[in-house]
Amino acid sequence: MSFTKDVFMFLVAAVFLFQDIVGLMSTSYLHRYPRDHADLWSTGPEVFSEDKVQCAMFCQTNQTECQSFSYDQLTGKCQIGRCVIPWPNSTSSSIQFYQVQQPLCESTPGFKMFTFGNISACLWLSSSFKNFTDAKAHCQGMKSTLASVKSVEKLQLLISSRNQDAYIGLDDLVKTGTFVWHDDGTVLRSELMPQIFAYDEPSFGVTPENCVMYTKSQLALNNVVCSRAHYYVCEKQCFQF
Repeated sequence: MSFTKDVFMFLVAAVFLFQDIVGLMSTSYLHRYPRDHADLWSTGPEVFSEDKVQCAMFCQTNQTECQSFSYDQLTGKCQIGRCVIPWPNSTSSSIQFYQVQQPLCESTPGFKMFTFGNISACLWLSSSFKNFTDAKAHCQGMKSTLASVKSVEKLQLLISSRNQDAYIGLDDLVKTGTFVWHDDGTVLRSELMPQIFAYDEPSFGVTPENCVMYTKSQLALNNVVCSRAHYYVCEKQCFQF
């Protein structure tokens, strides 16, 4: 009798776990990326799964810092990664990508997931003013950086989420005209500059304007004097918690 009851309870628990995982995959907790749009960055363990549900279970139950995973429908390979990034030329038509979202992002007070199209970001929107240096330090104190805007889509996400002017993580403090992103230290691509900056910006006048902010009046980026106080946006890059 006891054995039968234990088996029954195990089966019930297994059914609920299966339902939880399936439910999780159908909500905003997991974001499915379309084909030819994503790749895993900084990949982790690989296992072979019978289906994507088992792969999701591996991510959720065995990997305490699982932030994303991919499942290959042809080979059954399940791979754990840190984050999903745009990478148009790398994906196979059989591979599905999923990003773990709210559970990781919103576990940090004040951070929230924002999505626009196929772009998602974990952002913290300030409610007070700081100069650029203090804003940068505040973000770092929360294990984040001032937000990056490395695509037109990311700019659109910022526009949809932020209704005030705000500092972002880009400056040319080291060398005028060479703008560097805070999240990874890479240089802003010249071809992207006219797509995300306002018309005739960035400008280089007598007064140094080495720090970059989003301006709601222009719906674009602009370089400004770093000592001025503004709102700012922090971002948890690739959900590093």
